Amino acid sequence: FSRFQGKRQYDGSPPISVKTQGLIAYRLYQFETCRQRYERTLRKILTKHWQEDDLLAEIERLEALLQPYMISHQKIMTQGKAFSNNKKRTKGKGLGGGSRRSIGDFIRYRREEISNEIANGMPIWTAPPKSLFAKEKQSPSDRTHLKGEGNSSSKKDKKNITQQQIEGWINYFRTASEQQTHQAIQSQKFQALPLEIKEGILNRAEELKLNLVVEKIKKVLEK
Repeated sequence: FSRFQGKRQYDGSPPISVKTQGLIAYRLYQFETCRQRYERTLRKILTKHWQEDDLLAEIERLEALLQPYMISHQKIMTQGKAFSNNKKRTKGKGLGGGSRRSIGDFIRYRREEISNEIANGMPIWTAPPKSLFAKEKQSPSDRTHLKGEGNSSSKKDKKNITQQQIEGWINYFRTASEQQTHQAIQSQKFQALPLEIKEGILNRAEELKLNLVVEKIKKVLEK
């Protein structure tokens, strides 16, 4: 039921009702008996578990629950993507349209899209997934280049993790009581944080005017 169709792995658009990016999945799907068993399971899931009204109601419930706790850039990033009240299919958003849709639209139309594709049985798909590994021998210059890319990627990953930790603490402090804030900042977990993360939390708290958090973190840093 994923929206990802693996187009980067194939020269053409693969079917939406089956994913064969993995080598084992690809090999199994070539057997007719496996395709038949897959089809039976897929139809069973559609019948018993893909209940659109229940899924849409759960999305609305979660959206209402999470909205008050989202910071500004999260609201901007998710605006219009979680749920759409537009119940008319937009041009280009049908089977294989490749357009970006809200989760609500995805739930509304996925049964129809899959059912249309498998109306006469599972589609035949023989294109093997592209290799995930480079088979040709690498020159020393290639290895040096890849090593440099690895270091750059590692630094980027570290920066992302640091930012995630900062936002995680800030999200907690935004709804914590005075006592909870005090206990969290005095906790061993907070005390063990690297100075870079503590200062990052302090700066973010100052931006959001979380004065109690700012005051208590400053006391910790002054020690």
